[in-house]
Amino acid sequence: MSQRFEELQNRLTQLRIRFISGSETVEQDDIRAYVLLAHAEIESYFEDITREIAMNAYTDWNDKSTLSATLISLAINSEGNFGKAPIEILNLIDKNNNKMNVTLQTALMSFIINIDDKDGIKGIVDSFDDIVRQNNGIKENNLLKLLLPIGVDRMDIDNTWLIDINQFGERRGDIAHQSLTKAKEILYPLSQEIKVKRILDGIEELDKILIGLSEKQTTD
Repeated sequence: MSQRFEELQNRLTQLRIRFISGSETVEQDDIRAYVLLAHAEIESYFEDITREIAMNAYTDWNDKSTLSATLISLAINSEGNFGKAPIEILNLIDKNNNKMNVTLQTALMSFIINIDDKDGIKGIVDSFDDIVRQNNGIKENNLLKLLLPIGVDRMDIDNTWLIDINQFGERRGDIAHQSLTKAKEILYPLSQEIKVKRILDGIEELDKILIGLSEKQTTD
């Protein structure tokens, strides 16, 4: 697991102990604080690790001309003019079912070099950094904007986990925008603990994929 995931894991444990453990009765304010702070830590994890992966891909290219899967994905998925992939490359990717071969590797290298010659690589990475900075939540639409551009396959993201994290994001929104006197439901510490544990388990699986992206290169 990544160091960033270990930090998240430890922090969520601290929050659980601080707010919802060690007492037969837990105040609603403490449970609400636990949800809000756990949400903030999870959101920060995704923002930090996706930004780090993107920046590492840029640094590897800039320093060693290493063509990574993340850099390719950022370029192809970029909405800017520099990152508009030629249809020939998209056809090659589709034809090879995303599997790398010499022909595709050569075409991708030429594509990236052409972008770099126009000072476009930094612009692409900076644009992604803007997306990260503007992120505001952990619901599905938020996470896909962070994960897909750096090369995470949508099929590798568990749909049941997405339901859990969407519900958690909605609960955080309700808490953040409603006073306790207007809250529509009573929160129970065990149910929130279980929910966060399930979400953390799913993040651990995603963390393995993200570590793999960090290590995956198309050229040595």
